[in-house]
Amino acid sequence: MKRENKPFLTPEKKEEYLREAAPYAGLPFDFLWECIPSQMIPRSYAVTKPQTTGCLVCGHKVMEHGNYPYQIDYINRPWKIVCPSCGYTFPTNDFEAYYKGGLDANGFFDPALAKAHNDALIAAGEKGNLVNVLYPEKGETWGVDDSTGYIAEDGTKYAFVAYYSHFLWNTGLIPTALTAFQNAYLATNDPAYAEKGLILLDRIADVYPDMTLDIWTRADGYLNSNGGGCDKGKIIGSIWETGLASRFLRAFWTFSKPLQNGELSQAVAYLQSKDAKKNSSQAVYDNIMKGIVCQIYPAVKSAQIFGNSGMHQHTLALASVLWDRLPETKEWLDFNFQTGIETHEGLEGGNISSVLVDRIDRDGHGQEAAPGYNSLWLSCYLNVADVLDGYELEGMESRNLYNHVKFRKMFYAMYPLILSDIYTAKIGDTAACGDPVFIANIHILIKAFLKYGDYRFAQAAYFINGRTTKGMDFSGFSEAPDVIEKKIQDVIWEKGELQLKGTNLTGYGFVALRDGTAGDMFTNPKTSNQRGLWMYHGRNTGHGHRDTLNLGLYAYGLDVLPDMGYPRYADSMDMHRVSMVINTISHNTVIIDDKPQVPHLIGQPYHYDYSDLVKLFDVSAETAYQDTADLYRRSSAMIKIDDDSSYIVDFFRVSGGTKHCYSFHAAEQNGIATSGLNLVKQADADGNYIGTYAGADTAYPVNSDVKDETGARYLIHVEKQEGNAGDFSADYSLLDTWNILGNGVSAPTDIHVKLNMLGEFDEVVLADAMPPENKVGNPKFLRYVLVSRKGENLKSCYTAVIEPYRGVSKIASIEALQVQKDGKPVCDMQARAVKVVLENGRIDYIVNALDPSVCYTVTDGSMEFPFCGFFGVWSKTKNGNQYYLNDAAQIGDLVNPKLPAVTGNVCDFTKELSIENEIVVSAELSGISASELAGQYIYIEND
Repeated sequence: MKRENKPFLTPEKKEEYLREAAPYAGLPFDFLWECIPSQMIPRSYAVTKPQTTGCLVCGHKVMEHGNYPYQIDYINRPWKIVCPSCGYTFPTNDFEAYYKGGLDANGFFDPALAKAHNDALIAAGEKGNLVNVLYPEKGETWGVDDSTGYIAEDGTKYAFVAYYSHFLWNTGLIPTALTAFQNAYLATNDPAYAEKGLILLDRIADVYPDMTLDIWTRADGYLNSNGGGCDKGKIIGSIWETGLASRFLRAFWTFSKPLQNGELSQAVAYLQSKDAKKNSSQAVYDNIMKGIVCQIYPAVKSAQIFGNSGMHQHTLALASVLWDRLPETKEWLDFNFQTGIETHEGLEGGNISSVLVDRIDRDGHGQEAAPGYNSLWLSCYLNVADVLDGYELEGMESRNLYNHVKFRKMFYAMYPLILSDIYTAKIGDTAACGDPVFIANIHILIKAFLKYGDYRFAQAAYFINGRTTKGMDFSGFSEAPDVIEKKIQDVIWEKGELQLKGTNLTGYGFVALRDGTAGDMFTNPKTSNQRGLWMYHGRNTGHGHRDTLNLGLYAYGLDVLPDMGYPRYADSMDMHRVSMVINTISHNTVIIDDKPQVPHLIGQPYHYDYSDLVKLFDVSAETAYQDTADLYRRSSAMIKIDDDSSYIVDFFRVSGGTKHCYSFHAAEQNGIATSGLNLVKQADADGNYIGTYAGADTAYPVNSDVKDETGARYLIHVEKQEGNAGDFSADYSLLDTWNILGNGVSAPTDIHVKLNMLGEFDEVVLADAMPPENKVGNPKFLRYVLVSRKGENLKSCYTAVIEPYRGVSKIASIEALQVQKDGKPVCDMQARAVKVVLENGRIDYIVNALDPSVCYTVTDGSMEFPFCGFFGVWSKTKNGNQYYLNDAAQIGDLVNPKLPAVTGNVCDFTKELSIENEIVVSAELSGISASELAGQYIYIEND
């Protein structure tokens, strides 16, 4: 068996464990044993299919209370769920009595017995237990559920009992009490907690072998977290089953020692009274081994236990170590690591070895796109690593994941995604719309620091904890809390705090530019002038959105360009998710031909730089529209105005198709001031909004049950520009949706974000989209600006200047300038120049060209100046000039004395897994010293 030191628990953690166990400590053995239902009670995480149908009484209003909104009191009111919106209780019959009438000699529910018992009651002149007793005025059968659900007059099934049963198992009484007893025992060594936990665990072992979702299918209205549209799982869906089974195994890990030591005699005696064969501690131990531990390996192989990467691997690792004997332990662990095909029909291997090498990218991210889900990979494989760390069994090699360099890399994945101190970039299915959230986990960072000694982990944990060690949870480690705290504090004294500047994760597909200072962000966000611009060009599948080259921006404490975040439900049945939340149109990117992007892996980064005046990135991603786009490339720069502010210049070039649409939206607002537009409201004769972006006669899908590939039917409150449009602006006055600044929820602020568009456009539309309304706190609407161009073999260079500002804009004017080559104007696709005049009199000339070898002339009235390169900024002030060049030889009167770029050939590189890696190149430096290249980026052309 694995040898491990008992982890330290702080007094605060012990108090927390005892507080969590208190609601269950007084429950008698009988209650705990009887609360475990068996296979013939169905399970469903939703009352209806689709979930948007909502409550039997108040409909989809219940969704305002969250994904799984119904309230349940498992102890005082079993087998009932309450709608938090209308207050109605379901099912309306006395199902508890019906259930007890259907229990066989083993205490398992048998529907035939229940029906026979109910029929006998009716024959004896009683009403029976399938009668509406809560709301008789609605009829005898209204809301009645015999466990298989209530069928309403319109044919909708309401699975009240299945919903109760699902959450009884998933997040309710059973797992919560079991874990509470486990933790309370760890905190106190009081066998009374272990005995009550053992009652639950042994009874689970009685029912677990027969549990399967094969007969409780989504086709019959029972929804579970299976993935792929299948119905696999044992108690609950195969994905969530991983966590539930792991809870059982973890509890057994804790209770097995006092059980085998004879410390749980009262529980054993009780269990013997239920089953004479359980006449010893060993008999109970064997029942749990047989009923739970031995079920795991076949359930993993058959995909009944099969979740996101790392989930089922953790469950199987736990079972392997708990079994602790050959040949099974070796067989199970070998399977866990071996490479094999994974489908919902079955697994040929756990793929741990191949996942770490092939599926974890060079930045430490998994394949889920969304940071929250990628962090699950780390959490789950960390669980595997901890289970196997120090485990030895004679005749079997040890397996230590901590020594694997790709596993180590995973710990570095999350904290670079932090912006403005309190946000993780919202990529894909991540949290709510614009709320502050950290995906990086303090406890995991501390563990990495203790394991690897890298000071950056200590800095990141300190940073996320609000730049302090105060209140940090040091429980659960083998070192004493005061020792760990001192180690972290020593790092801060010696190395300083974490300083996140530019981030360029080309394996994951994330790039971020940061400027400004935090002030006292954690206690007074109003003191922050941080600005953070980011773009995502990685995977757009799985839990990702079709959002390649999506732009995000944080400024002055707010998420000013928020993603919609997590959908109502992350499944294929939620048409609001498919049509709007994950659709390309809902993101700050460009849509081609009104179609969402196709599956895409990673963009091609061409330029990235981080200077004081200019910070920029440049990425193309034609594969996102691989059958349509010849060019799909975004070049964006954040240009510093002063210490308090910056503006963004955004060049988005698209070639291919017959329609391009630049989609832009900002955070919740209480007004948008436009200029350069003549907007006409899409309204009826009374002035009321009608229709959708799809047309005045096309209605919004009330139950969000219509799939719309364009997303147009999910955009309402439409205003359209009358005729073609030229240069225009839209200035959003932002609200404090999440009370970040302390103004109050959705209170007005003095923070704005202004979109300035330069060019000629066929259509400009303003319209509202609704973020998922079952994420409590989400804004009701986000206002979109949709800027379209049309034509055959269309080419567009969308040019925008985006200014976040506090109080008053610092930009006086913006205009596009003509760019020529050999005396003739060139198209915007080749080169684009913008003039920005600031209120302080500074004039910025920004030039961007795709071919850095061509020399152009930029004209501003009577003045002309040359430009040769990819990107340049010439900033003129009364006190002199500032220049910026990237992959460029000249702008204005500045000639770059150095090479625009150093080029050469790759001679060799590190070919094995290694913490230290190198690439050997040969290059002609032409007078540039090698030391001058330190800190620069190298771009390698390969396949």
